[in-house]
Amino acid sequence: RAAVAKDQEQGYGIGATSTPSFLINGRPIAGAQPKETFTQAIEAAAEQAKEKTTGKAGATGNAGDSAK
Repeated sequence: RAAVAKDQEQGYGIGATSTPSFLINGRPIAGAQPKETFTQAIEAAAEQAKEKTTGKAGATGNAGDSAK
């Protein structure tokens, strides 16, 4: 019981407030959701990852490539 209670508290701490709950790049998504909700969350996470690696939004191509 203690282990389950610990897991529940950890889940609540990250925003998991219902079943099912999902966490995509730190963003909690609670309950059954349409696929568009997940698509938007995943695309937003991918955009954030691009911004972190390239320093700008909407960047494409490989780092170090020059436009020709």
